[in-house]
Amino acid sequence: MKDGQNLFDNTTSFAGEWQIDETLNALHAQGDYGAIVVGIDNGGVHRLNEYSPWVNTQYCGGEGAAYMNFIAQTLKPYIDLNFRTKPESEFNALIGSSMGALIATYGAVEHSMHFKKVGSFSPAYWFALSDLNIYVNATSTVLSNNRMYFVAGQNESTTMVTNLNTVRNNLIAKGLPNTEAFTKIDSYGTHTENYWKGEFAAAYQWLFLNTPLSENDIIMTKPAVYQLANSQLLVEGMDSETSFSIVSITGQNVGKITLSNGIHDINNSLASGIDFLKHNGTIFKIFKQ
Repeated sequence: MKDGQNLFDNTTSFAGEWQIDETLNALHAQGDYGAIVVGIDNGGVHRLNEYSPWVNTQYCGGEGAAYMNFIAQTLKPYIDLNFRTKPESEFNALIGSSMGALIATYGAVEHSMHFKKVGSFSPAYWFALSDLNIYVNATSTVLSNNRMYFVAGQNESTTMVTNLNTVRNNLIAKGLPNTEAFTKIDSYGTHTENYWKGEFAAAYQWLFLNTPLSENDIIMTKPAVYQLANSQLLVEGMDSETSFSIVSITGQNVGKITLSNGIHDINNSLASGIDFLKHNGTIFKIFKQ
């Protein structure tokens, strides 16, 4: 989620917090499994630059591609390696408001292999409307497996709803299913944290509807994996053969490998370079030349 300063704490917020933690706690008490929310602070005076891949002649911009590359190639892999996540794209969302919604929309198209869901709150598409539409229309990314939630106030600005619908329709033309593009236009909506706070729960629940976030019926084991040489692994502490996910250094799930106690030759199992084996939230770093 973008604008991390505004998500959890009034004292760090620009104009009031979203109460993300309180909302998720309340949903959990009602039976929702829950999710990991990573609030990424904006860059203050650099916010407009970071949140748009394109330059607005009046307000700057232009650093959004580098910003999203950092999130997809550095931050997300770090999270996947240090927390019990599901790294596949269908379990991951980009959510933001205003300029944060602009960069979230761009990010899910540019990095669709990492993020399949978008929460777009009162999007500031006006900032780079022509460039965004040209980019979406020209992309080779197939959006048939994406899911996007758009919400805004009818009277936030004279172009808010028109711009939102234009971008949404272009995304649908590139394969985003109508059923996966939910739009909510409110008569009472305002361009404020207080409005977005009230809309978060519905957006979160819709985006992850029918998405299995929990892990059921897992037999918890505590294997130890040691690298003996470039092409050999020593495995200890498992009761039976166990499947490990192979995760690339960019956080992408690239395959599976089945291991049991003993020494294993990995010549034919892994590509060259650094990879990670993941099982029940435990990560093992391995290397192959």
